[in-house]
Amino acid sequence: MNNSSAIDKHAIVAQIVAQNQQLLELLMMPEPQPAPGPEQTKEGTQLLRANEIAKVLSVSEPEVYRLMKGELPTVHLGRSVRVAKSDLEQYIERRRQYDKRRKAGEFDSYAS
Repeated sequence: MNNSSAIDKHAIVAQIVAQNQQLLELLMMPEPQPAPGPEQTKEGTQLLRANEIAKVLSVSEPEVYRLMKGELPTVHLGRSVRVAKSDLEQYIERRRQYDKRRKAGEFDSYAS
């Protein structure tokens, strides 16, 4: 066996060992966690789209967009607009309280 043949074999073996090492490192890496989508933030806050809010409130999407311009707090994700589920729940509770007070006559200007 000549000297250059032995060097070639050592180079090939070294290359194979290096490739196996890289494969082992890849296999040992932890699984990547899925990034939170627009529906869920890191903290676990669920974000709702206008069409989802419209179904919950039984109103049209244009009405939801009107509410998003004032009464409902929004979260902007690029060009998308979402509402946190907790904010929608608070809005519904405020409306319930308002309706109770209105039915009790608290807002009647003619009530004595």
